[in-house]
Amino acid sequence: MVIEKLIRRNIRVVTRRYNFDKKLKIFLSKNSKQIVYSYKTNNTMKSVEVVSEEERIAWRQRAQELRLHKKDRPKYYPFNIDEWEEKGKEIVYKYNIQLQEMNKNRKESEKEYNAQVKKEKEEKKERLKKEREEKLRLNEERRIKRRRTTEENTNMEPRRSSRIANGLKQKEMIAAEALLSLKNARL
Repeated sequence: MVIEKLIRRNIRVVTRRYNFDKKLKIFLSKNSKQIVYSYKTNNTMKSVEVVSEEERIAWRQRAQELRLHKKDRPKYYPFNIDEWEEKGKEIVYKYNIQLQEMNKNRKESEKEYNAQVKKEKEEKKERLKKEREEKLRLNEERRIKRRRTTEENTNMEPRRSSRIANGLKQKEMIAAEALLSLKNARL
């Protein structure tokens, strides 16, 4: 709805003879998903973007000064209309320079912020990579230790209680005596 109102206002301004907003582009910025006004009066001035709150305030002040300037037109008409147009161009030029500085400062701070965020992401990736390598190393050590203990346990005789060992000895003795008696009986 805001975009439609601005487009309607722009169409109305363009249809009039005296307009100071010769090129006003309205689009959604890719990064911030905010409405961006790109303004260019002629080929000599750079286009400006209105994204931050400070830029919006300056843009509103500019629009208000231009509205007041349009109300002063009857004072200059018909003999001093050139002077009136020059004042309008000065207003536009003054705010365009101010907005260009704001854009420059905002882009520099965004660039610094993006560089810092990128650096933090890279550090985080490095830290995660080291942690993964450490986990893999520890897991490998545990696996090797587990293999050793299982190999050692398979080579060892199982531990038994003395009661069972005594019982086995008695049974072995009985079995050995029985075998000897069978052997002796055959002979």
